[in-house]
Formats: sequence, C-alpha cells, structure tokens
Amino acid sequence: MSQVDNVTGEVLTDEQRIKLQLQIIEEFKAQVDLIRMEEQDRINEILTPQIMAEIEEVKLEFAGKAETALEKIKVLEEVIKQACIDFGDTVKGDNIMVVYTKGRKGGWNNDALEGYAVDHPDILQFRKPNSKPGAYLK
Repeated sequence: MSQVDNVTGEVLTDEQRIKLQLQIIEEFKAQVDLIRMEEQDRINEILTPQIMAEIEEVKLEFAGKAETALEKIKVLEEVIKQACIDFGDTVKGDNIMVVYTKGRKGGWNNDALEGYAVDHPDILQFRKPNSKPGAYLK
C-alpha cells in the first residue's frame, strides 16, 4: 500500500510509511508526557507546604510495608512454578493461574544443515514450514 507524503508529494516506500507512523506515535507520546507534566504542575500549585509535609508522613508510615508482601509473593511464585512443573499441568486459581509449558526439544544448527542439504537435498522434506512473522512496539 503506497502513501503520498503530504509535504513533498513523493510516494513513500513501505519502510518510509512505517517510519512516519512511528514518528506520529512518538509525537503523541510526547503530547501525553507534556499533559502529565502540566497536570503535575497544577497539582503542585494546589499542595501547600503543610499538605506536602503530611503526605511525606504518610509515605514514611507505609514505607516498606508493601515491599515485605512483594518479597513474599516473589518467593511463593518460585515455589508455585516448581510445583507446577513437578505436577506437569496448568493450575487455575480463582484469579491467578500458573501455566505449565513443556520443555522444548534441542534445536539444530540450521546453517550446518543447510550446507549438508546442498549435497543431500532429500533432508529438506523434513523441514518444518517457516512461522508467520509478528511485530511488537518496544
């Protein structure tokens, strides 16, 4: 699908079109960041030094409480994962599940096999089809 650059009138390649779309996403993200900064500035204008001091007291009161629970969660998750592996199946809880995945077979040295296939093309019949490509934004 070709697209024309609105400024230059040139037809864009697929790569140029995707880069333009990525640039648009970057601009939207920058707008969101600016809005959040403006929001925080307005909040800071409202907060008096007395309120800020009270907020700090509350933060000190709760400091470390969540970390203890998070550490217990981390340890228990490892115990649960190992128990699931030993059990050999996925286990569903009310709100959380631990998903069992079978180990994968060891891979092959694809470059070496492709070289071998030059002299032994009969092995190519055992090759699995290529998987469908995917993409994600990072």
